[in-house]
Amino acid sequence: MRDSLTPFEQTLTLLSFPKGSRLVGSTSFPGHNKRYPLRVTVASPNGQEQTIVLRQDDKPGGSDLESQLLPVLDRLGLPVPIVLAGPTIDPEHPDSPAKIVFSLLNGTDLLRTCWDATPSGLDVVVKRTIEAIERVQGLSDAIEREPVGKLIPRHTLADEVNAVRDKGGAWLKHPLFAKSMAAIEPVVERTELPLVFSNGDYNPGNFLTDGKSVTGFVDFAWACFEDPHIGITKFWLDDWYPLNKVGIVEKYLYRNNLTRSDFAPRLMVRCLALLQAEHEVEGTRADPSRDAMLVLLEDALRDVTR
Repeated sequence: MRDSLTPFEQTLTLLSFPKGSRLVGSTSFPGHNKRYPLRVTVASPNGQEQTIVLRQDDKPGGSDLESQLLPVLDRLGLPVPIVLAGPTIDPEHPDSPAKIVFSLLNGTDLLRTCWDATPSGLDVVVKRTIEAIERVQGLSDAIEREPVGKLIPRHTLADEVNAVRDKGGAWLKHPLFAKSMAAIEPVVERTELPLVFSNGDYNPGNFLTDGKSVTGFVDFAWACFEDPHIGITKFWLDDWYPLNKVGIVEKYLYRNNLTRSDFAPRLMVRCLALLQAEHEVEGTRADPSRDAMLVLLEDALRDVTR
């Protein structure tokens, strides 16, 4: 309800509506276990209701980039939200993340579509997800020519490996990790491909569907130019059930005429980065995610060095 929004959020939400509009209610999106994004319903003075989206900037500066990028993507024909207000930081809480208000796109996100899907339905979700990735990457040349293209971060495979080495820490002394670092550095030099535009997160929840095709694209706060095939590693590394059980990575590789050996350097790079960023080398509690990632790293190392 209205009281669930802070005074600042209430004011920001109403900025794009006529004077006299009022907040009707707010609710989290189904399946989200965090406060944001929020669906907020507003009633205009004539009683007409409209639902919009209030989101918090989880990546510092991400909303600033997104607010400049979305109008360009819209002009290029990609169905994306319209920025209605923000990004703005609450002046009473200057250290808090920025808030931004978007229009609400119609459609159901592909991740929710998975939950009750039949095996054949999951095959359709896999196809739509890969199509969505290709559609975003297909805008690479056009985005490069736009002024906003100069603001978008660029990450080569070598950059990602160097970032792991520069960060240091205990993982660099782990036997498998150290062996992988030594093996990957010369490999990325001959593996580099031209970078492509990416939303930075191929989570199927960022792609909307009407049941027949992809009808919307959301969340470009992490947009970047990166290796064309590295983003698909997410489906193994984040253990995205059930898509990781129906061969989305394998189907992507087949569609792009890639072998496991072609894919292995990308998998190694992201394994190394995620192990270092999110896991302890040796913890006091079991860490199945870390253990599974180490298995993937060992398999990828074998593919790279065979």
